Amino acid sequence: MEEIRLSKRKQREAQLQDALLLVGDYLAEVTQKMGIKTEIDLEVSRSEAKYTFRTNQAGLLIGKRGKILNALQALAQDYLEQEVRTHLRIMLNVGDYRQHRQETLTYLAQNTAHEVLYRNQAISLDPMPAFERKIIHAALAKNQEVKTNSHGKEPHRYVTIAPCKE
Repeated sequence: MEEIRLSKRKQREAQLQDALLLVGDYLAEVTQKMGIKTEIDLEVSRSEAKYTFRTNQAGLLIGKRGKILNALQALAQDYLEQEVRTHLRIMLNVGDYRQHRQETLTYLAQNTAHEVLYRNQAISLDPMPAFERKIIHAALAKNQEVKTNSHGKEPHRYVTIAPCKE
């Protein structure tokens, strides 16, 4: 019985590996059709499959505030979920873009919190994907003077930062 479970687990792992390679091929095809020359590296952990693009045309692949990269990431996630049932999250990155974006969002959160306290009124940020909203919430989680909430429906969901004492 235990051999059957191991066999099924190995079968699922093989299906997932095949699906991840198909996603990589899909991303390569899409970027090629966009006219972007790139090489793609894949790194898989327990909860995330990270595709890192190496290209000299990073700006075209990222887009304004990461809109193109985020859209490609959503398409890749949908593609993976059509191929295999998994809770694995797809993350696309170009160079150090995601790290820089996290720093930018953390800085935005801190500055907005200061402005909220100065004005003593809530401020709503532009809509952003869930993983970016989490960065805002995490950046202000320990700040006891402000609170954060997400509002709206995808893809127009946004974060509001408000003083705790309104």
